[in-house]
Amino acid sequence: MRVLMFQSQFVEAIEHGTKTTTLLPRRSRPIRVGDTLSLRTWSRKASRCRHIILGAATCTAVDRVDLIFDSKSGTPVICFAGHRRSKEIADFIAQKDGFESFDALVRFYRHVHGYFPFEGNLITWQRIK
Repeated sequence: MRVLMFQSQFVEAIEHGTKTTTLLPRRSRPIRVGDTLSLRTWSRKASRCRHIILGAATCTAVDRVDLIFDSKSGTPVICFAGHRRSKEIADFIAQKDGFESFDALVRFYRHVHGYFPFEGNLITWQRIK
């Protein structure tokens, strides 16, 4: 079972099933399709406190994702497997990941990960009932 930790701002969306994806930096032990995922959050702000289990899920897709700057305009764009996607698709992906827009997702990843461009994987899951 692979553990995925989420900040408190995403808990309600995970519990209601509106957040079914997450962007993660690439891992040395990658998550694979078919892996069982334990979706969790912290009980308090400190990282050494107890975990709250939000539920279990099965990984249904893993897609390589890059958040990069467009070389001409300098604006952030999203690429799947090296192919640039439209702003509409970027907004849709961001909304499935619990953000209002792609711009909000970019601000979050710059703040949380401290760097941009971002290279990672889009993990998609289906809750286990």
